[in-house]
Amino acid sequence: MGREIHISGAGRGAGHSWQDAMPLSALEAALAAIEPDDELLIGFPRDRETPLFWRETEAVLRRSGLASRPIAISFGFIGGEGTLVPANPANGWAQLRRGGSGWPSRTNPDLEGPPFLRLVDASYLTLSGPVAEGAPQNGLLLLEGALDSLTLRDLHLRHAGRVIETTRGTNLTRLCIENCSALGLGRGFARFHSLSNAVLRDLWLDAGFTDGGGTRVLQLISVVAGENLRFENVTLRNAVSAIDAEARGSSYVQGDGIVLEEETRAARFFNCHAVNMGDAGFDLKCDGIEMTDCSMHGCKYGVRIWRNNPNNKLTRVTMTAMRPRARNAAACMWLGGQATLTDCHLIAGAGSAAIRLGKGPDTTERRATLIGGEIDTAGGGSFLAGEPGEVVLRDVLLDGRAITGLASWDGQTVRFS
Repeated sequence: MGREIHISGAGRGAGHSWQDAMPLSALEAALAAIEPDDELLIGFPRDRETPLFWRETEAVLRRSGLASRPIAISFGFIGGEGTLVPANPANGWAQLRRGGSGWPSRTNPDLEGPPFLRLVDASYLTLSGPVAEGAPQNGLLLLEGALDSLTLRDLHLRHAGRVIETTRGTNLTRLCIENCSALGLGRGFARFHSLSNAVLRDLWLDAGFTDGGGTRVLQLISVVAGENLRFENVTLRNAVSAIDAEARGSSYVQGDGIVLEEETRAARFFNCHAVNMGDAGFDLKCDGIEMTDCSMHGCKYGVRIWRNNPNNKLTRVTMTAMRPRARNAAACMWLGGQATLTDCHLIAGAGSAAIRLGKGPDTTERRATLIGGEIDTAGGGSFLAGEPGEVVLRDVLLDGRAITGLASWDGQTVRFS
């Protein structure tokens, strides 16, 4: 059985109990000495009127647990009988507050500065908490090196550049992120340069229409490379980057929910929902995706599927009220390869299409297969748009009429056979 190490803002002791807690200034020394099976408790009194302010990185963790004896780091409120009560937005706000140049706003978020905590080459670790106000675009947590078997739980932030950031060359495997929330994000919730065998679940992420402007594109979750990714019960809201779009060289409005780049493969989504994205709810260059019981509403694109993989599958997915941005077209689904949609509902209103066909990195054919479900363009939208391709329909309601057959699109006209 490992040790319990206690740290509090008012501590002055050796860390054996809350009455003997170490000060927060001893956090780095405590992390340098932590061993497998140890639990570090970082507590805050419930009656504290102001949060603890931080400006510079408080600590760097370079230690690892073992598979059978992981390290635990927990933030929360000091409870009775030596306990630590997990904090969340419902029972108190906030434990930590980043000291910066001023209060962040939607059009002027405070994105600069160092992270609160760096994790370097750490493995077999669970970190839960804290509840915090403010974080830079380098994250509340910055992950570096090779990291394995991390669990990040109960992170709740407001007015953050990012919550979790990784440096280039960082490789994470067997990561679990769960039960987190964020409101007001300038760059996103998390960015991973390499992530494999990971699950992200029970996340509520609302960018709050915060806009860093210029080249500071907002992507709530971004993965550059990796495989075997699972997203469960993830809600994504209000990510729009439109300020100073000309600085990017175009008028293209940005802002995405989940972005998986070309070097990712095998991703699954269950009960995930995107609302009010400046660009795509799900921008998936991933090679091989499955989406089940998901929805997109009020985005420019509901989902973008780029790869020519016949195993791309969407089941019971609903896409409604897609919204054109400036001179940018809108569509429920943008398809640069192949996908099969089963019992899906695509409702295209004015200025949008149910399916827009485009060019992906390995496009050889553009083909959507629709089995059951419904396409509704009665609100002034179109069935197909974009590059030539075809749609196979099997017992699909197209504007109220059941159709089975092939719809061929030459870029101008749809022909049914």
